[in-house]
Amino acid sequence: EPDPTIIDVQWDTTKSPEGPLTVTFTATDTAGNPAFAQVQVDVDNVAAGTIGGWVDFGYPVVGAAVTAFEANAGVRGNVIGTATTNVQGQYQIVNDEFAGVVEVVASGGAFEDPSTGQVLSLRAGQELVAVVPAVEVGAAVVVNVNSLTTLAARRAHTMASEAASFAA
Repeated sequence: EPDPTIIDVQWDTTKSPEGPLTVTFTATDTAGNPAFAQVQVDVDNVAAGTIGGWVDFGYPVVGAAVTAFEANAGVRGNVIGTATTNVQGQYQIVNDEFAGVVEVVASGGAFEDPSTGQVLSLRAGQELVAVVPAVEVGAAVVVNVNSLTTLAARRAHTMASEAASFAA
């Protein structure tokens, strides 16, 4: 007879977002009475020494080319590494040498338009971007790339440019 105090659940965490998450379990007894329990977990699928996350545009961007660049004062420098997003929009790039500001750029790939259900592609020259201000060598860094991170990166770049012009 199974121990009623032990719960054994298989869960594919690669389809869940990185970071803290609340998992709710429901059990129903033979009389049909439900009982609930919540457990706090930390999803950690990004390996040490890598930059990884999801690329999405309302839905996962599949087959996007993702490049991590060293960045300095808003200027892209050397390529740290490249990857292609999988069917969940996930990517992972090895970073075993660089510490500092990293810009992650995604281009190409296809996604489902959430309002129409139509499959669309990022246009030539269209990029989704995210910037991480402090990456350490050997750290596991989660960098999700989407329209909001792109807006934030563009705004930060514009503000830095404007500040430099005022200082001159």
